[in-house]
Amino acid sequence: MRALTKLMERTDIFYTEEATLSEYFSAIDPVATTLSKAMASGTTVAKGFNGAQKEAEAIFKRVEYHSCPN
Repeated sequence: MRALTKLMERTDIFYTEEATLSEYFSAIDPVATTLSKAMASGTTVAKGFNGAQKEAEAIFKRVEYHSCPN
């Protein structure tokens, strides 16, 4: 319990009580598609994930989602 309390007191970690992002499933769909393509066609996972990351970033940019400041 002490370890959890210590973790919760850290100021470099951000916690939120907000609901799950509605765009979450739209953002992870390209990842699932990439894995399927990599297994089926021999495309490398790294190459596919680069494309999936761009798609996910475009989704979040479109809805103007921004990460927590450092």
